[in-house]
Amino acid sequence: MGGTTMTVSISQAYSGDVHECALLLSRALGEDDVLKAIIRGENRISRLIEFYSALLRSGPLQHGTVDIARVDGGAIAGVAIWKAPHPPESHPIQRFREAMAVGWRHLADVRALDHEFDAHRPEEPHWYLTDIAVAPGHQGLGIGSALLSDRLTKIDAGRSPAYLEATTEASRRLYERHGFRFVDTINPAGPSAFAMLRQASALSPEPLVDEER
Repeated sequence: MGGTTMTVSISQAYSGDVHECALLLSRALGEDDVLKAIIRGENRISRLIEFYSALLRSGPLQHGTVDIARVDGGAIAGVAIWKAPHPPESHPIQRFREAMAVGWRHLADVRALDHEFDAHRPEEPHWYLTDIAVAPGHQGLGIGSALLSDRLTKIDAGRSPAYLEATTEASRRLYERHGFRFVDTINPAGPSAFAMLRQASALSPEPLVDEER
């Protein structure tokens, strides 16, 4: 007997997809060490949903791109958030909503952490992958790689570099297979990440079955 064929389709998200994307990101990345340092305390998942909803509306939907993956035309199974080169400042209301999700007593610490991460970003214009996640029930199927390959092909066409932070060794290896190279370790004393840069037109490999963040 032959196996079933899975069809993964990639498209751009719209405002009506925000809640579904935010829910997926919150469930898939809720235990990420960096996110645990940003969103602390009680009701983390509901606050993560509010945080990602504000983040999505604050810029990437209008001035970057939010790519979504669906399997066989079903519900959203993967999300990738990219900020475009030279994005404008996010709207004050959305920044306020992000701050509310973080919590006022943690806001100073989170801003210091953001500053540490921002200090490692390239000075040259670049696309910035802020987050990528695959729904828990669809991990290990190559969806993360499909999202990466699709967007990187478009970025290459514009001759632009791409930048991201990997928060695990597994995700670092995945990104290296897609042409990213290690630049530096960010915040080694706390929740750390690997700064990674992909120069314009680096070759992308075939999709790989591995998409841990």
